[in-house]
Amino acid sequence: MASSFSLVANRLLAVACLLWVGTVFAGEGPARLDRFLDGLQTLSARFEQEVARAEVDDTQRSSGTLAIRRPGQFRWDYVEPFEQLVLADGDTIWIYDPDLAQVTRQEQAEALEGTPAQVLSDTRPLTDSFTVIDAGEADGLAWVELVPRDADSQFERIRLGLDRSGLRALEMADKLGQHTRFRFSEVKRDPALADSLFQFEPPPGVDVLQR
Repeated sequence: MASSFSLVANRLLAVACLLWVGTVFAGEGPARLDRFLDGLQTLSARFEQEVARAEVDDTQRSSGTLAIRRPGQFRWDYVEPFEQLVLADGDTIWIYDPDLAQVTRQEQAEALEGTPAQVLSDTRPLTDSFTVIDAGEADGLAWVELVPRDADSQFERIRLGLDRSGLRALEMADKLGQHTRFRFSEVKRDPALADSLFQFEPPPGVDVLQR
């Protein structure tokens, strides 16, 4: 994507779906999300990501692991097909590309405003920034749809899919016609996570770009 957070969303991003939301609308999707997030402090999982662009008949696939500590800290380690790290430490988002020997950094509050990752990192009520809709059931999951209230948001909608044990899917569509889909496995609720997971220092010799 054009902006720095667009890159985060494309290469993650964004478990952009892990804030306490309360009961926003009646329905199985919001109810499952409430139960899953009630008291949640940390999360770890494996993910598989697919990105499809409207103008290109091609789907890009990647995979890796994630770790989340609420509020405001997350770490996405892309492993396949190439390595990349997307890390939020509570103040700054870091995107590290070892192959390019390059790090991009941006103020976290600015980067996440009105984006899917705001669902993760912001402790404000979800309805401050999104319209929350019970999106019914499909593929064995109950779905919740989030529509950004900000007309300038890059995203048209975000969909969260949950089974009876918790989060299993995240899908998002942006205004450029790009669709990103995550599928989660080996999801662990409230594992012990070291502080060092959410700390980052640019390695010696890499270029650091400020957004």
